[in-house]
Amino acid sequence: MQLKPALRPYGRWPSPIAPRAIAEQTVAYEALDVDPVTRRIYHAERNLAAGRSILVDSRSGKAIIPKDLNCRSIVHGYGGAPFAARDGRVYFANVPDLRVYRIDKGGVVPVTPNAPHRRFANLTFSPNNPEILLAVCEDATGPKAADTTDTLVSINPETGASTVIARGADFYANPTFSPSGSRLAYLRWNQPDQPFLANELVVAEVCVGIAADGSSSAIALQNEYVVAGAPGKSIAQQPLWIDDDTLVFLHDPSGYIQPWVHTIGKDTRPIFPQPTKIDFAEPMWGLGASSMAVLDSDHLLCVAIQDNFAALTLVTISSGASQDIPSDYVDIKYLRSLSPNRAVFVGSKIDAGEAIVIFSYTNGRASFEVVATASKTPIPDGFAARPDRLTLRNANGDDLHALYFPPTNPEFVGLSNETPPCVVSLHPGPTTRTTPAISWERLLYTSRGWAWYAGRKLQRLHRIWTGIYRTYIWQLLRSRSAGLCRRCSIRSLSRSNRPKSHRNKRSRSVLPNSPYPADPGKPQAAPLSSSPSSPSPNFYAVANAQFNVCNLAELQANPPKLQMHYLPLLLGGTPEEIPEVYKARSPLFAAKKIRTPLFMVHGALDPVVPASQTDAIADELRSLGGRVEYLRFEDEGRGLRKAENSGLAIERQLKFFEEVFGFS
Repeated sequence: MQLKPALRPYGRWPSPIAPRAIAEQTVAYEALDVDPVTRRIYHAERNLAAGRSILVDSRSGKAIIPKDLNCRSIVHGYGGAPFAARDGRVYFANVPDLRVYRIDKGGVVPVTPNAPHRRFANLTFSPNNPEILLAVCEDATGPKAADTTDTLVSINPETGASTVIARGADFYANPTFSPSGSRLAYLRWNQPDQPFLANELVVAEVCVGIAADGSSSAIALQNEYVVAGAPGKSIAQQPLWIDDDTLVFLHDPSGYIQPWVHTIGKDTRPIFPQPTKIDFAEPMWGLGASSMAVLDSDHLLCVAIQDNFAALTLVTISSGASQDIPSDYVDIKYLRSLSPNRAVFVGSKIDAGEAIVIFSYTNGRASFEVVATASKTPIPDGFAARPDRLTLRNANGDDLHALYFPPTNPEFVGLSNETPPCVVSLHPGPTTRTTPAISWERLLYTSRGWAWYAGRKLQRLHRIWTGIYRTYIWQLLRSRSAGLCRRCSIRSLSRSNRPKSHRNKRSRSVLPNSPYPADPGKPQAAPLSSSPSSPSPNFYAVANAQFNVCNLAELQANPPKLQMHYLPLLLGGTPEEIPEVYKARSPLFAAKKIRTPLFMVHGALDPVVPASQTDAIADELRSLGGRVEYLRFEDEGRGLRKAENSGLAIERQLKFFEEVFGFS
């Protein structure tokens, strides 16, 4: 007999979810790939308990690199695609020495020379020549980020010697051989374009010869041409070869990024007869993203994204027909071909964390096999909050999509005369999608009687991408005079007695009516809640700003190369052109107006946003008598990668929030 849930005040419910256990019992999948010869699946996982990224045989669950190695790439600052496998041999990029290593029956050995200024990613084998291994190479020899150069290189798999095969563009990505190795597709783009705005998809013929020293094969590219994409206009990404003459890719001239097909010597066309209002990829920041897989010569398995939710779709290349594949997976990434009619991906559900999943399609029926899971323990029954999809409208008539997760605990319900405290979760950047998949951090709060709102700022317009790619990006740029710049992870808490509540079954939460009654946007959480333009500096009860930006002009003085034009793009100019905008959008210069208690986290080794940014705002707020708790981790970079640090931050944040609300 199931007991009736007990009445308890919101925010004070006992919960089995412990803060430190979250960091200790979960991993994050950072890359996935398939050996095309052996069909063995490998993945890289960020293991907080181990404090590193581990390369794993997915089926056996066994690590295949020693404990002193760390499978990561840091190319372009965001990394991705750190390894490749072929015929039992695995090559991977290592941190911190940034060398490429080889794994085979003889053990693990370094391949590339010890040159810390050279970084490698997107490792790619020739399908018919074991002496050819391609990579994106980033050379940071120069003293400034602007001096960094990108090239495509061919690496000798035995000696580690590398030869440049493509240069001249500011950035390269995704080198992909045709099945015979006779052609190569790759991406390139130049500043000021961002990878989510514009790039070119290039195809070239591969000419194979003998290296100058006669020791190995060497390649060169010839007869290059642009298939799709144009500077400042459109993107073309994720090239996949169907055969030596047929290339599929994703392209966005319709306003949505969707599958296209290019036939060598013939034509380039969209696969769908008419564009659909669905995106098939997310903005490209890191390398190695994949939302398409080839099932056979006429069928693709694709990830379709709409209203925050991802789903699988079977696409017929010849006819343009599409068929939805029912599943419970709402977040899907690293989709790879495994064998005919089979693929593998990393998927998450509303009530289950990340898993490596094999998809099979036989006689018109789909099946799924879970190979590995990221969590040591499953989500407790009845604790996963199921989201409501919200479509609100701002004063400009734009739709604002978001997700609302009610307080959820099978043992408790809130008091009828209360509304719950609400966590307002805003993403690190305006091009990042809100996902409905389970989050242990979100579960920590909703199981205690908090509500969770994800996607849009509970104030005036602040956009987060939710699955309308090109349309959204250009709306973002049209609105850039509002300063829609964000570079940190935000968790802000709205006082429960302010706006009208949003009702959902047994719970009530805090969602204000649209248009939102506060500030149009600042870089970080606390400044958002108490900026000079905010009519209500006390709108938020408490805020959390992670990897915080407080002085935009200082950040723009020497940004990572990939982001050199990002702030000018969002703000409408450089600090020299519009100094007043940079100052107005920089929280450091409005610190005296911040009233919100603030919890902050930063890693001293962060290569994207220097920790000095958070240091400055913390010092300024303390000098003004503000309530600040700041965790500065000397051994962390961008994101917390060690269990003890992550667990401490989660625990202290919860305690800080509860103290402010009077729950502890």
